[in-house]
Amino acid sequence: MSFFKPRAPSRAIRDALGNFRPDVVMITAYSKLFWVDVLRWVFSEQIPLVIRSEASDVAGLRSPFKSWLRDRILGFLYRRTAAFAVIGSEARKHYNRLNVSEKLQFSSPYCVDSELFERQFEQLRDSRDQFRADMHIEPDGMVLIFSGKLVERKDPMIILSAIARLEVSVLATTH
Repeated sequence: MSFFKPRAPSRAIRDALGNFRPDVVMITAYSKLFWVDVLRWVFSEQIPLVIRSEASDVAGLRSPFKSWLRDRILGFLYRRTAAFAVIGSEARKHYNRLNVSEKLQFSSPYCVDSELFERQFEQLRDSRDQFRADMHIEPDGMVLIFSGKLVERKDPMIILSAIARLEVSVLATTH
C-alpha cells in the first residue's frame, strides 16, 4: 500500500489475516476500501468484530436519502458486530439511535498519560530558553501550536484568523 495505491490487494489482506488467525478483530474505521476488505474476511471467517471508531451523527450534513442509506448500511454492519468500544457521548448516542444493545457497548474513551507530559516538562524546563534561542524566538515571544490534521474540516486557518483580529496593542505586549 502507498499514497498512490491506497488499497492492498484483497488477496493479500485475506492471506495476512488468514496466516495471523486472530481470535477477535477490532477496527477503528469502516469507510475506506481497505476496511471493507477486512470486514468481508471477518464475516466470512465468522471472527468476532469489535468496532472502536468516532461514530457520530453530527459529523456532516447529508441529504435525507444519504442519511437513510447510511443508517441501513451501518445497521447491517452493527448487527454483525460483537462489541462496541464507545469513545464518547456522541458515539453512544449514535449507537443507541441505531438500536445497538447497551450490553454490547463498553466505554473506551481517549486517554492521555498526563504524568508523562509532566515528567517531560520538568526534564525540559531548564532547556526552554535554549530551545527558543535555537528557533530565533524571543524569550517572552508568543508561540502558537496547532496539533491536528491539516484538513479543511479541522480548520487550521482559524488560528491565523484569530491573530488577525487581535489588536496591535495586544500583540505588542506579548513580544
